Amino acid sequence: MRVLLSILVFVGISYAQNLQAQAHFVENRGQWSGDFSAKLELKQGAVFFKSSGYKFLLYEGDPHHDHHHQTGNHHPKRALAFEAEYIGAKKNNQWQPSGESAYPRNYILGNDPSKWQKNLGSYPENQLEDILPGIDLNFYEQAQFLKYDLELDAEANPKDLKIVYKGLEAISIREGALHLSTAFGEVIERIPYSYQIINGERVDVQVSYELRNDTVGFKLKGYKKGYPLVIDPVLEFATFSGSGDLNFGNSATYGDNGTMYGAGVNFGANYPTTNGVFQASFAGDSIFNVDVTISKFSADGRQLLYATYLGGRDIEIVHSLISDDQGNLIVLGNTGSTDFPVTPNTFQGTFGGGTFQSSFAFNDYNRGTDIFITKISKDGSSLLGSTFWGGSGNDGFNRDIYKNYGDHYRGEVVLTNDGSIVVLSSTFSMDVPLTGANAQDRSQNSQDALLGVFSADLRTLQWGRYVGGVNADAGYSVKTFNEVIYICGSTTGSDFPTTPNAYKSNYIGEDEGFVAKFQSGTGNMVASTFFGTPLDDQAFLLDIDYNGDVYIVGQTKGFFPISANVYSSAGSRQFMAKLDSSLSNLKWQTMIGSGQSKQDLVPSAFMVDECLNIYFSGWNGVSNSVGFPAQQNGDTYGLPVTADAFQNNTDGSDFYFMIFDHNASNLLYGSYLGGRDNEHVDGGTSRFSKDGTIYQAVCSNCNNKSFPTTPGAYSQNSGSPGCNLAVFKFSFNQILAAEAQISYSTAVDSLCDGLIVNLLNNSSNATNYKWIFGNGDSSTAVNPSVTYQELGNYTIQLIAYDTVCQITDTAIINIEHGTARKPITDFLTTYTGCDQNLEAKFQNLSIIADAYQWNFGDGSSSNEPNPHHIFPSFGTYEIELIGYDTICMRSDTTYRTISFVDSSVAPVVQASISSCSNGEVDIALDNDRGNLLYQWETEGQYYEGRAPGIRYQTPGSKEIFLTVVDTLCSKTFTEVFTLDVREVRNEVFAPNAFTPNGDGLNDQFEIYGDPCETGANLRIFNRWGSLVYETDEPYQKFWDGNFNGQQAPSGVYTYILLEEDQKVTGFVSLIR
Repeated sequence: MRVLLSILVFVGISYAQNLQAQAHFVENRGQWSGDFSAKLELKQGAVFFKSSGYKFLLYEGDPHHDHHHQTGNHHPKRALAFEAEYIGAKKNNQWQPSGESAYPRNYILGNDPSKWQKNLGSYPENQLEDILPGIDLNFYEQAQFLKYDLELDAEANPKDLKIVYKGLEAISIREGALHLSTAFGEVIERIPYSYQIINGERVDVQVSYELRNDTVGFKLKGYKKGYPLVIDPVLEFATFSGSGDLNFGNSATYGDNGTMYGAGVNFGANYPTTNGVFQASFAGDSIFNVDVTISKFSADGRQLLYATYLGGRDIEIVHSLISDDQGNLIVLGNTGSTDFPVTPNTFQGTFGGGTFQSSFAFNDYNRGTDIFITKISKDGSSLLGSTFWGGSGNDGFNRDIYKNYGDHYRGEVVLTNDGSIVVLSSTFSMDVPLTGANAQDRSQNSQDALLGVFSADLRTLQWGRYVGGVNADAGYSVKTFNEVIYICGSTTGSDFPTTPNAYKSNYIGEDEGFVAKFQSGTGNMVASTFFGTPLDDQAFLLDIDYNGDVYIVGQTKGFFPISANVYSSAGSRQFMAKLDSSLSNLKWQTMIGSGQSKQDLVPSAFMVDECLNIYFSGWNGVSNSVGFPAQQNGDTYGLPVTADAFQNNTDGSDFYFMIFDHNASNLLYGSYLGGRDNEHVDGGTSRFSKDGTIYQAVCSNCNNKSFPTTPGAYSQNSGSPGCNLAVFKFSFNQILAAEAQISYSTAVDSLCDGLIVNLLNNSSNATNYKWIFGNGDSSTAVNPSVTYQELGNYTIQLIAYDTVCQITDTAIINIEHGTARKPITDFLTTYTGCDQNLEAKFQNLSIIADAYQWNFGDGSSSNEPNPHHIFPSFGTYEIELIGYDTICMRSDTTYRTISFVDSSVAPVVQASISSCSNGEVDIALDNDRGNLLYQWETEGQYYEGRAPGIRYQTPGSKEIFLTVVDTLCSKTFTEVFTLDVREVRNEVFAPNAFTPNGDGLNDQFEIYGDPCETGANLRIFNRWGSLVYETDEPYQKFWDGNFNGQQAPSGVYTYILLEEDQKVTGFVSLIR
């Protein structure tokens, strides 16, 4: 017993876009380093699966686009990682990817072949068994979201489930969902869904998250041990409608994304309609006044997507269904109800009426019958268009040409490429509302085929016309091809219109088949031919191949000559043929069936696929009783079955499928499908899709013997003991014939470490090939080789062309080239940001490069290894260096940014005449810098330095010229100073006598000269040469006539005055 916790993960950082179209889990067999056993690649990251849980690595933006040493606007991609670890997880446990593998993957990483891994599978699921005792963890993709299940066996304890999250910004529970916050957005794990199977019934188990700090657990309510878990399969299906009334089966078609539409008629109010449909209730005023019922099923048949009635108070019968590209459904049928639902502004909003007509299976058409065409929205909620089409006679009812049960209700609706709606049916009216060049009313009161093209909204009839002669004619099947429309049917008159050069222009039979071709834009007949034998023939179904050739299938009571080289069963009563597009030439024809000269099959669906394989389905048996009194018209005994048949026996009342290859040369497949009841169709046709899948409506269980439905189908049992609509979807898997397959070997180029891949083409049934190597190269060789010089992941595609079927098949392998010699660029820049010369020098430090491309960001470039460059102006420049390995054709790129700014400013210089009045100039500097050089010039003399020592010898107006050179920024400043020198003291005056007697007059020996003179020295000597006085400030300090504290004696003394540029000597008399 296991209980299932099913959790869907939504990632707010666009994980649905991050995931590939389908998840591919790849086992780690050593091709990657790390402690994980499987990996899921994302478009912008990856998920790594470890024994303890899993780890997300996510990139912001494209992680594969990067540059070496980026600066400026070239930023590396941001990344984040977070991890979910299951507390107590079993160590060394291995994840096991499972399911059907996609294309093989190959990892050629490094130069060590022992680490290379080839032909690794990529699987849709990934499971870790017993991550905790009795608990399995399973990951898979659902609708492009990552989903995981936790399965608990009978002995497991849900309380053991504890998950701790690492690397998140925050974790919270909001509205029951777990929100994991990262720097790039939120990862959201929705409310888990859990159930058990108890006593044969599914019992939901309530589950909620529990959060403690960074640890998440689960709280379960209603969980019981000891009961098994049931998981239903998801495959093609067969199911009943589930109606509680009699419910006949008429028509089916494929819908959007593999969905299926089934339609029939219902006798009463107990059809299981769904909420929100446009007509939820039975409208008939009697249970025998049947309404059409329509059900849409999911692609796997397990869900009823919607179910609705369609009809008024009288009888409606459905003939044909088709779905457009948007999934909307177009329905063709006939109605006897004046209140049949039509839409506003439709082409014909009122019932045309007619005469009394017996229906042969239901109540009679007391007011006559009209054709109806209805378009229903994809979800069944609304009518997108609905119209009557008919005149005053009976329309949409084949009264005069019927050989099988249900032939009264034949006709078909198809679509043109632009979505216009093409309708083929039958009419007795002579005044059907028509438009276009062929819209003439007719005068004969007989049954004709009726053909028209409506706009997609059914508001306009683009054109309509009758097709037929004086006698009875019936239209059965219609197809479009490019700009033409083909139809087929049956006629009873020799005057049925044929065209010159027709394959058969003469009527030779009782009831004879016909094929006709019309211009889709005008309705003009282009070609028309009879097709038959001298006995009864009916061309029931047709299809067109990609060449425009026409295939038809039908019934005959005669004998068609069998063409050479085709499969046949002589003596059968079904024919199949191929005509060219002009309907002038027969390419081949054959008889198919049991060969027992009995009618084996009532045609139900027919198709030619892209490979020119031919598909045909039909039914027969007890229900095919016609005439008065009714007689059974054949059975399904004796039909050929192939070894791979789905069902190889019959009770005589079953469905049967046949598939033929190109030009019907061989029977590829033959099988019955049916149960113990008399399966049949109550008029109407079904369809094959071009991929070789039949979508078939069946009327079954009329004898309460059920129908072989599939497990898990929406309704495995009939809703009533009587007839019930059943539908089945059956895939024959016959489409692809090219069968492309690849194998390969690898080697390493020793010079450049290039990876050489030698490819071997193992394809079959193909004649031409195209290889796409993923590096920009391709080849049409059968077995090419390719060398990958650049490192990276490469996807190799082989497209194999089947020129017979004109289809292609593609095989894909993945090759990773992980290690190779490659240039690495780097450089140093030498420059001064304030340099007026704007010059930079570049030192190239690159390795494994022999050629270079420098781009300086100003439009100029260089190929020198170590260039110098002068830039045009101040500013910021991005320097790009591309280094090339010209031998191995590889390169690398490095970016640097440099900026030049005019930041050098002039110093503030002040020049003034010294207060000493000695002609000397004082200099004051502000904003001085060590890199400034000062140059002075005045009166023809040159000086340098911050204190130039300029000194004028004469008074007058003077000019000083200053040049300042910024030796760092290569910038020069100039300035001129004008000074007024009023006097210059250049002479020294010394008195020849002084009288130090204290009278205040001439008491000191005072010398007069330049008071600012520095370095002056005065010495006085007595007559014997002894120094009696000395001073270095001779113009500020004076001799008072004393020596050693005593008065010096009167006498004559000698003095010596020394200045920087002169020496003055003399005598002075000391007089007391």
